Amino acid sequence: MNAKRILLMIILLIAMIFPLGALAAYEEGVTDPLNPGEALTIANLADAKLVPGTNDTSLPDYLVITAYNSKVSVAVDTAAGIITNQALFLVPISGLAKGTYTLDVALKGVDDGDVHLPPLLLGSTQIKFSGTYVLRISIDAHPAIRSRQLHMDGASSVEIADRLQAEFHLDSLNSAKILQSEAFTCRQIALALKESFLMEDAAAEILTTLGYSAMQIGDSLLNVFGYDATRSAGILKTNFFSCADVGAVLKNVYGLAAGGDAAPILKTVGFTADKIAGTLGTVYGLDAAATAAILKAVEFPVIAISGALRTVFELTALNNAEILRDLLYNASEIGTTLEIVFELGDLDAASVLKSARFKSTEVGQALIAVYEVTDGNLAADILKQVGYLANEVGEALKQVYTLLDEAAAAALKYAGYAVGEIAGALDAVYELGDRAVAAILKGLTYGAEEVAGALLSVYDLSAQSAAETLKYVGYLADEVGAALKTVYTQLANGAAAILKQAGFVAEEVASALKNVYTLGSQAAADILKGIQFAAEEVGRALHDIYNIVESQVAAGILKASGYLAKEVAKALGAVYDEVAAEAAKILRQVGYLANDVGEALEEVYMLVDEAAAAALKYAGYAIGELAGALEHVYQVGKDELAGILKDLSYGVKETYAVIKSLYAIGDQAVVDALKFAGYLAGEISVALKDLVLLGDQAAAALLKGAGFLVNQVADAMKNVYGLLAGDVAKVLKAVNFAAEKVGQALLDIYDVVTGEAAAIILKAAGYLAEEVGQALKDVYHQAAAGAAQILKSVGYLAEEVGEALQQVF
Repeated sequence: MNAKRILLMIILLIAMIFPLGALAAYEEGVTDPLNPGEALTIANLADAKLVPGTNDTSLPDYLVITAYNSKVSVAVDTAAGIITNQALFLVPISGLAKGTYTLDVALKGVDDGDVHLPPLLLGSTQIKFSGTYVLRISIDAHPAIRSRQLHMDGASSVEIADRLQAEFHLDSLNSAKILQSEAFTCRQIALALKESFLMEDAAAEILTTLGYSAMQIGDSLLNVFGYDATRSAGILKTNFFSCADVGAVLKNVYGLAAGGDAAPILKTVGFTADKIAGTLGTVYGLDAAATAAILKAVEFPVIAISGALRTVFELTALNNAEILRDLLYNASEIGTTLEIVFELGDLDAASVLKSARFKSTEVGQALIAVYEVTDGNLAADILKQVGYLANEVGEALKQVYTLLDEAAAAALKYAGYAVGEIAGALDAVYELGDRAVAAILKGLTYGAEEVAGALLSVYDLSAQSAAETLKYVGYLADEVGAALKTVYTQLANGAAAILKQAGFVAEEVASALKNVYTLGSQAAADILKGIQFAAEEVGRALHDIYNIVESQVAAGILKASGYLAKEVAKALGAVYDEVAAEAAKILRQVGYLANDVGEALEEVYMLVDEAAAAALKYAGYAIGELAGALEHVYQVGKDELAGILKDLSYGVKETYAVIKSLYAIGDQAVVDALKFAGYLAGEISVALKDLVLLGDQAAAALLKGAGFLVNQVADAMKNVYGLLAGDVAKVLKAVNFAAEKVGQALLDIYDVVTGEAAAIILKAAGYLAEEVGQALKDVYHQAAAGAAQILKSVGYLAEEVGEALQQVF
């Protein structure tokens, strides 16, 4: 018997002596397909129990038994060294030095191309070696062991999967796990799942469970299952791969090099905008703008795009808005994102939209659509706070809020725009003229100065035009005056002229001069005169504005301003209700000449000469001034003047002197005038004697020349010159009064009651007998005889007497 047979017999004997023990029982099948150790039973161990007929006798060529310690390691790796039967494997161990060893029972490793697998350990045991040792083991059929066996034989993943399913009824997941443990690729495992288990989409779930990457699974879905990109993406998403993972598959496996090609697929399979944005950024290296463009192209709503940009790229609200604007989203759409994504209020949102270069009208639309800011005032306030100009806000108020001009102006004021800015907006946006704008601004309670400044800056109005506009819309003269002073730097006289030209009356202009320019009454009157206000207008202003209630004071101011007497008279009558005489008196008191006052009395008070003269006298003018005024104004002649003066009770001497001087006439003409006026001969004689210094005869001649009767002359001579009857007869004779006239005067004036006495005086005066005879006849009623006797008695010659009688009787 050879040594080999002896050794085998020894081993069998040992096996009979030592009962078999098992690591696991297989009556209930494989309990852990991934644990090949459960298939190994080492009979050398105490209490090991073998299950007859379960030993997998196909394994000897695949087994490797290794004995080792810290010093040595010996492998029994060929079937020649192993004795096989249905119950167990006997593995003789020899050639070892005495000592304690560990025995590892394993299937051989795989070294095939890119696959390098270490031995598949089934189990280990400790032995003490003293010269020989037989390891007794039983290995049940096991999926993991079979997989290694088939792998070493060069079987494909499909073949192995088929065998595992057929032999062990192993499910797809465990089969895949075993294939994975055997270093089959994801693609190979996928093929096995497809071919052996007829799996489709569910294969990805198993591959995912095995821990394969999306890239590996995607590769399998394309190259094993032939799925298109969309289906693969959906499967990967279903298996909870991230959008970035799926995007990487689309790019690297499916060759979708452009993010724009991948994004529609990612959206189709249900990834959100922010996930896709992250993928476009990390996988495709796109910036925020490019990403946003793609998200818009695949029709994500703007809110989703905005949220994605914020989340992925950490953009500020402004950067976000700028990108969306470049993608032609309108302000309202972007405003919605600012409210929802960035949680901005209306003011902050408006600020962002402005910084993003949206027009005021667009921002206004956003305020309405997103923030429900429907009140124009509030909208204007917001738009101003974010920096829009008044014109821009006005445009929004007109186009978006459909406000009319007045309401828009009110909103601009509410927002705090300056009056000039509001005016500019009304001009530029509503195309209003200066007057319409001024009216609106006044309605908003802006002062005239503010409005004037606005009119100057916007319409470049001259001071005159501005004043007219301000008056047109209802500003008072004081207000307009203040505007002219402050805005146009007008001095008082210039402002007054402008106010007058604008249609303000004198009182209003005076009010401005007083209250705005702080001028006194005289200075104001001077200016009002200079701009050609009538005296009565200025007088009214003095009365009403300067409270000058004394007419004389007003008249003095008017005179000092250069008004004519007749102009001042109008003021005195119209404003102060002064009658003619009082007006004349006032005019004299303030220094007007009688001639000027006379003109006033005629033209203003419509007085005739007599009434004017009376007024002038009442006023205190001297007779000469009065007379001169009557001659100058009324062109009265000397006779009329004398009568007027007489009626005014002026003395004859005053009258005489005035008439003689005024008309430059001789004494006879003066006496004629005085007589015409009704002065008595005696009165005139007084003037002739005292004023002209005439003698009795010269005076008598003038009186006779004026037509005074002999008695009147005689009386004057008697009473004024103190002449006796004889002297007066001589004077009367000298001035050519007839004897009978003188006789009558002697009788009437001197009480010469007898013819004889009269004849004596007449003869002494130089009258002829016949003249005296005539006087005796006519005055003393003497008959011829009586007359002859008297004539003879007074010394006339007989022939003179006879001649007289013949002539007279």
